[in-house]
Amino acid sequence: MAIKLHWIGDFIRKDPGLKLLALVLAVLSFQAIRSTTSNEVTMNVTVEVRAEKGVAIMEQDPMTVDVTFLGSKEDIDGLDSKEMKAVVRPKASDPNQLMETVPITSGDIEGAARVRITKIRPAAVHLTFDREAVKLVDVAKPEISGEPLRGKVEIDYEPKAVVVHGSQRGLKDMSQMDTEPVDVEGRAQSFTKHVRVLPPTDTWVSQIEPPEVLVRVSIVSKVVERVWTNVPVLAISEPGSQSNLIFDPDAVNVTVRGRAEVLDGLTNGLVKVFVDCVGLDPAVTNECPLAAHLPPGLGITATMVPQTIDVSFREGTME
Repeated sequence: MAIKLHWIGDFIRKDPGLKLLALVLAVLSFQAIRSTTSNEVTMNVTVEVRAEKGVAIMEQDPMTVDVTFLGSKEDIDGLDSKEMKAVVRPKASDPNQLMETVPITSGDIEGAARVRITKIRPAAVHLTFDREAVKLVDVAKPEISGEPLRGKVEIDYEPKAVVVHGSQRGLKDMSQMDTEPVDVEGRAQSFTKHVRVLPPTDTWVSQIEPPEVLVRVSIVSKVVERVWTNVPVLAISEPGSQSNLIFDPDAVNVTVRGRAEVLDGLTNGLVKVFVDCVGLDPAVTNECPLAAHLPPGLGITATMVPQTIDVSFREGTME
């Protein structure tokens, strides 16, 4: 032992400054590694039970567990509880078995790579078994979240029912399945989207077929009416004859119907009213229908009041 201590003393006395520097660097490196891997977070994770064929879960307690993770800040920040689950596999192969308690270990946590699991609470799930059954269940109309940029929302979806695999007693009273909501916030145009059918929170379900429904969302603009008053009547006539025409009345009111955002950009000068005076008898007063000229492609319609006017010719213009 004296020889060994003498060797250690000689080792320290040789280049003590260099050895002290090495020791300091080693301590700093240890602290740096420890600080980068000592970030901790606890997340609530769903417990998924994968039972043998023919075996269903009547009751499950708990439905979720709190899992504590340890790792670098980057790895901890990359965790998403929605992408993780605790998968347990009961040993029961006979639905007549009443119950089983299944431990939950770190190896059962899926979707949490590159981090260390230090704690799971509770550390077991208690299961009550039932026979597996299959039932056709209606799908509720998806709910809408948010507000469109304009207009109102109308939706349709397919399919209207899904096949649900689950507990025989649990499915007995099940009449409807909900879906994820459809977000229309800021939308201006119609669209389609697949949304997930949500399993019930109080009944164990092993499979939903299909797992999603296709939602067709129609953004329907509000249809409104605007009235333009005293719109002058213009003539479609033979060259040089317009100054000889007399209109009664010479201005009408025009009601334009269309989408609100279209009418907001429509100015008075874009709405014109014409009467066809070609070939009229200059010796009599002619009752002529009016026609509106509107910008094309806007999907708007117009109604004139009155819809006809009297057209006559000034004296001295008849042959």
